[in-house]
Amino acid sequence: MTNRENYLSIARRTGYDYMPVSFSMCPDLSRRFSEYTASHPVKIHTGEGYIGDLPAKCADPEVFMRYYKGKDFREGTRIDGWGVAHEPGSTAAFHMTRMHHPMEDFDSAEQIMAYPLPVYDPSGLDSQRKQVRLLHEADRAAMGGMQCTIWETAWYMRGMENLMCDMKSEDPMAEALLDRVADLAVLRASSYAKAGADVIFLGDDIGTQFTLMMSEGMYAEWLKPRLKRVIDAARDINPEIIVFYHSCGYVTEFIDRKSVV
Repeated sequence: MTNRENYLSIARRTGYDYMPVSFSMCPDLSRRFSEYTASHPVKIHTGEGYIGDLPAKCADPEVFMRYYKGKDFREGTRIDGWGVAHEPGSTAAFHMTRMHHPMEDFDSAEQIMAYPLPVYDPSGLDSQRKQVRLLHEADRAAMGGMQCTIWETAWYMRGMENLMCDMKSEDPMAEALLDRVADLAVLRASSYAKAGADVIFLGDDIGTQFTLMMSEGMYAEWLKPRLKRVIDAARDINPEIIVFYHSCGYVTEFIDRKSVV
């Protein structure tokens, strides 16, 4: 088998010639790893390469600051394209930051609908197709990264406790927010599929250290249908596309449950 064939065969559970390595590191470990390998060459067999996402136009940080009235952030605080503020801690925290949620004080679905989410540009498909071609020419599987697919992206903006309460009380804010995020995920997944991606890598952390983050019923009601919509959109274009799904934490009870997967 070629490298790409080997990788895809592993993903489809149809056997393999060798097991490739895939890992990521936090910035400090990445720096130290690079320093070590500069004088201790290491050959790592990777099976995949990532395709860039569609370009997105995001609101300026100054626009998002109006959602943080009265907050005084530390120097070095970064506001991402979704408006989530990442405030650095001490040196002991390394790359970890405290997240601040721009929708934390929202009290209506109208506010959710008016909030400036990223606007993805579908014309980026041509660039994605070129990236897929180059990866395939290099004998690597082409992967579209979409972790923090729905749940995490949504609660980063609203706050986890708030969004949990919204879902539990069937507040229209939950439906509005999750649908808006899912709509963007459908657009991105569809573009990866059109570009010829072999794999799309989805994920939302739904487990804690020792238990599920939410009940099976809540997951099946609020997250599963939207996640299914994302996967269906990609597979309507390419029925053979492989879907990876990542979650940190304890998720054993979700595995092989028809109510969930």
